[in-house]
Amino acid sequence: MITKKNAYNSEIPEIRELQKMNEREITEELTEYLRSYGDCFIRSQQIKYFEAFEKGLLSKLDRKSIEPIALSFLGESEVRGMQQFFTRSVGWEENVKKRYKEKLGEQISCEDGFLSVDESDFEKKGKESAGVARQYCGRLGKKENILSEAQLRQGYL
Repeated sequence: MITKKNAYNSEIPEIRELQKMNEREITEELTEYLRSYGDCFIRSQQIKYFEAFEKGLLSKLDRKSIEPIALSFLGESEVRGMQQFFTRSVGWEENVKKRYKEKLGEQISCEDGFLSVDESDFEKKGKESAGVARQYCGRLGKKENILSEAQLRQGYL
């Protein structure tokens, strides 16, 4: 599949490491990876929409919803088809999840290994942080107030 734009988001760490490769090589590697999900779908159109959507999520598009992705990667005539793929197609999601778990398992499998994901690693505190509820901070190992009572009284929100 040839895409109209390949403006990959360089802020994604994995993409940053791939910057030694040229755009064509990255596109080929991504296309090969996405093709490994091919048998998760019944129709070739579904594969096309899935690939375009995944590429759109990795792109620098301002809006990463179905319409802008379809317009950028497939063209105006494919917007409705892509919308219908996500609203009417059934069965493919479970197949994709299963395949993803298999591929992830192959990459991280180790006899004594484990995977830990904790997105609460920085202290959410001060006038730059939004919200007022106490939130768990993994780095601190406790719940912490986002704003102190004094800051609340001074009208930081």
